[in-house]
Amino acid sequence: MPTRLLLLIGLLFSANAMATKVETKSIDDVVERADYVIVATVVSVDLVNAQGSIVNDPEARTGEGDGNVIRLHVDTQEVLFPADADVPKRIVIELWPMWHYTLGQIKEEELGNTGFFLLKGPKFEPAYPAFFHPSLDRRSEVMQAVERRLEKTLRK
Repeated sequence: MPTRLLLLIGLLFSANAMATKVETKSIDDVVERADYVIVATVVSVDLVNAQGSIVNDPEARTGEGDGNVIRLHVDTQEVLFPADADVPKRIVIELWPMWHYTLGQIKEEELGNTGFFLLKGPKFEPAYPAFFHPSLDRRSEVMQAVERRLEKTLRK
């Protein structure tokens, strides 16, 4: 094989090895990062481009460098943590723009779903990009993680 071809193959493998990776976290880890743990229903999904304009094309994509962001519009059903939090009825959650998804994919997967949302900060951002929206069937795990966090906070 010519040296240039071997060099090119090596560079391609190196680029893949350096691609964005997100470490898997446990529910406890993400609850620890979260300022809010809520139950909410996804009532709308949209995509905005780098200029802030809404894009309706279901094939519109997110990913590295394109500036598109998919947003989940959720209606809060229950606030689990902190119990006294002033959480708006409607929250707009921006998904991590580095994920490679189409608007249509996320609409199909999320629209109408009710689940937990582990959020942080005044803009209610995902507490961790790779795992912030566990399903309701993980209620006991989420509630146990919230209880452990509360216990830890009380010990300080």
